[in-house]
Amino acid sequence: MEYREKSRPSQEMLEDAGWYLKKITKIVSHDQKQRDEIAMENRTIFLKLTLQTLQVRTERNKNDEKPTSSLEEQDYSR
Repeated sequence: MEYREKSRPSQEMLEDAGWYLKKITKIVSHDQKQRDEIAMENRTIFLKLTLQTLQVRTERNKNDEKPTSSLEEQDYSR
């Protein structure tokens, strides 16, 4: 019985653990918010680039232009 009492954490240890848990929770939620913001920025950039690519392809099709480089030919043939 005496062993069990000694193995229990003290009130001070429990308070410290609670404080660290609150800090970690705050950091994790803040990091998640930052990750969400970065992901949104990345999606926005991707959509802008996709739109720009589609506009260029549409212009090429309107003008019936041939691609100028082999890389563009591969892109154009898709």
